[in-house]
Amino acid sequence: MAQKDISVQIKASLNNEISLLGLIIADNSAYLKVAEIVKPEMFYFTANQVLFRELKQYNLDNLGSDIVGFLNFLVNKKKIEEIDMSKYLDINEPYGTNYINFLIQNRGFEKEVSSYVKNLVDSYKTRLLYALSQKTQNVINNEEFNIDDLITKVQVDLMNLDLSEINVNFQHVSDVASELVSDILNRSDNDVGVGLQTGFPELDNYLVGLNPGYFVILAARPAMGKTAFALNLAVNMAKSKNKKTQKNLNVLLFSLEMSKAQLMQRLLAIESTISIRSLKTGDLSKDQLGLLSFTVQAMQKWNMFLCEKSSLTISDIITISKRFAGKTKPDIIIIDYLQLINGGSAESRHLEVGRISRSLKILAGELGCPIIALSQLNRNVEKREDKTPILADINESGSIEQDADIVLFLYRKDYYTSRKKKDKENENTEIRPIEGDSMDNFSITDVIVAKNRHGSTGVAQLTFMPTYNMFVSNTKADIHLKNQKKGE
Repeated sequence: MAQKDISVQIKASLNNEISLLGLIIADNSAYLKVAEIVKPEMFYFTANQVLFRELKQYNLDNLGSDIVGFLNFLVNKKKIEEIDMSKYLDINEPYGTNYINFLIQNRGFEKEVSSYVKNLVDSYKTRLLYALSQKTQNVINNEEFNIDDLITKVQVDLMNLDLSEINVNFQHVSDVASELVSDILNRSDNDVGVGLQTGFPELDNYLVGLNPGYFVILAARPAMGKTAFALNLAVNMAKSKNKKTQKNLNVLLFSLEMSKAQLMQRLLAIESTISIRSLKTGDLSKDQLGLLSFTVQAMQKWNMFLCEKSSLTISDIITISKRFAGKTKPDIIIIDYLQLINGGSAESRHLEVGRISRSLKILAGELGCPIIALSQLNRNVEKREDKTPILADINESGSIEQDADIVLFLYRKDYYTSRKKKDKENENTEIRPIEGDSMDNFSITDVIVAKNRHGSTGVAQLTFMPTYNMFVSNTKADIHLKNQKKGE
């Protein structure tokens, strides 16, 4: 093929694009195999971008493709004039209809279509990466910058590049069905189940397990018990075993708000049922000291790891998680909480939170484990008569809601009832949850499954016992209350 004096890389792109484009113009079945994968911008040459974009539109408009019809389509839209490869090809009239005929004559083989697409996408990735490196170089050369912020932004940009794997192979439905049935039978025979269980049957009935790659948002207004609920999930899972390996689950917990000592106080309260107040003051009976010692020994069997730092960036979380995974594969990661993560860029906070959310979703897929990120709800909740949270209440929501596989809300009606009584004298007082506000020993909490991409939505009711930082099923709460009355 006669080509002008161009670089080796461009020459390789040209040869591959000619093979692929000529094939899908001449053979509509080949086009259909790549239509949902290939994008116009993946082609290096503008003329080829125009041709593929118009070929896609022609197929959409006409439910099929034939060469003569496609040529007439280009002429009528006056797109034929935009197809000019004279800068790259040393052939007679390398533009318009003549170039399209040239493509068809030099088309590739249908059996190689996967290879052509992979080469096309690899070249596209390389160009994106080069553009990012040039942009970074320009910042370094011409702007004042914070090195940590720049590293974070580059890492986030890398994760958000369109680097999806290409798969143009098809599988017959019977083969997929056989694989699924085999997997179901394997789970049934080995009692493996589906995904991780939260330890709350009322909630698990909706979730049907947290599977690898799930990105879960746990959101509430302050004082609803977000951190307490997340810690209860962490404890339940740390005490559970991987049904395949029979080893305790590995739990990685990031806290951007509390110190390790504060987290440990709450974890000890949950597991020992010694009040947080007693753990803080050290006012413990002999029996409680013995129980505390027993609890610490029991926790030594857990595979729970704490990472506490108030100024973590999304880059830090990604790096730490991957480094952790290199030694110990995490079964679940919990982050408290999303809005405290620094995105490392000067863009609007809405866009920054969107980048963080997308990066966590990608990370969950890369590590093959669910990630639960806590999130604040905005103050719109307080302005409504009905305080029940909705998806639009998530702070800087858009992307968070879109990226999440599951969105959980915590809502305690009795909290607002008690607050309303306190503020009754002043009608203009906004009813606001206050962190650390005094609460009754038992509080019915709605865990609202507001979004569930892989299951059903609904409301699971649990009992929150703030004295012990503990969430339990309502049945267990009744038993605890009876035991407490017996001891009085």
